[in-house]
Amino acid sequence: MKASLVIILLLCLWGMSVIAQPKKDLTKVEAIRKFEAYIVHSFYFDQVERTPVEVSRGNRFFKDGWSAFFRYKRQGKNYTRARGRLVYMDDYGENLQEEHLDVYRVPQQRRSK
Repeated sequence: MKASLVIILLLCLWGMSVIAQPKKDLTKVEAIRKFEAYIVHSFYFDQVERTPVEVSRGNRFFKDGWSAFFRYKRQGKNYTRARGRLVYMDDYGENLQEEHLDVYRVPQQRRSK
């Protein structure tokens, strides 16, 4: 009985310490790792390349979040390197969601000096 009370108390204290920790914004490297893990564990892994082509800050769901473009793997005669999937997450690496429609990536033009 005493042992179970001690365990419950320790779990409560641990829970409060986890809740009290402030969330930390992800670095770009951490964001890429989160995106790659999401793709590996999702059903899109056999359709898109594992590594994102482009990762950037901000998206339509989270202004301070992250966006990643994953190119489709080469398939069929209608394949184009510009077509793929867009995945979003918040700035803490949570709330990942993907665009369900195909996205066409338009590369940014370089500015002339």
